[in-house]
Amino acid sequence: MTGEKAIRHISLADPATTWTELYDEIDQLDADDRFAIALTGSSESELSVARVGGVISRGYELPSVGSACPGELWPHPSGVLYIVSPDAGGSIPSWISRVPAGHFRQYLMAVNASDETFSRLASACAGESWHLDSFVQPSGIAAFVMEFMGNRQIDVVQVVNAKVGVDLVPTLRAAYPRSRVVVDVGADDATGQVWLTYVTSRYGNVIDVYCASGPDDPARLEAALVSPSHIRLLAADLERHDEAAAAAHEDVYGRLIAAQVTRAVGTAR
Repeated sequence: MTGEKAIRHISLADPATTWTELYDEIDQLDADDRFAIALTGSSESELSVARVGGVISRGYELPSVGSACPGELWPHPSGVLYIVSPDAGGSIPSWISRVPAGHFRQYLMAVNASDETFSRLASACAGESWHLDSFVQPSGIAAFVMEFMGNRQIDVVQVVNAKVGVDLVPTLRAAYPRSRVVVDVGADDATGQVWLTYVTSRYGNVIDVYCASGPDDPARLEAALVSPSHIRLLAADLERHDEAAAAAHEDVYGRLIAAQVTRAVGTAR
């Protein structure tokens, strides 16, 4: 961010109306006209995360590592990498198409996908799309993903039905400690139950958030010793409402990134 950007100061303890006015002002501005935001003060942890997450999900990002201003948010979208493998029926997470390009920088990698399925995935994603099967050997996928994350400054990795995505988590944690991992689960059928069991048995609470689509999924996750704080239950009818599903995922991404900002503000006080 250049020094020419105006900086708006706001306290985490300000009234709700002040934060609502801030959101409204951001929504009305073109991306190039937006201001940086400097956070001050303190508030209850969950409230702070929700408030800052609302800013981030509107197209803001954290300062770079080592920045002298850890409590600032910059008007540039945070990066989300979708690692997606279609299910046996070829269905894809169509809610991705409802995540606005201006809210997050979006990148998609498809694995174990036919050309036709990849075409549908690419059409759904507002950003870059990569069909890994077409040019990367299985043994080289991990290295490609890790290098890509560094080049694109990825803040959140969203995994949908892709084993390679969760298998990368330990390496990702070591290389990019600020990046967060979200995994979608839904155990209404045998395939879904196998996927849920695989992820939880190997990686458990190392996954930052499980987005659960079935009403029984939270109980299954808790039975697998996943902390309730790592579980987000999506509304039961979200499969018919992609816009609501997209908004729910955006909220998760914003809060995960915001937690790092609010911690930095608290440390700086």
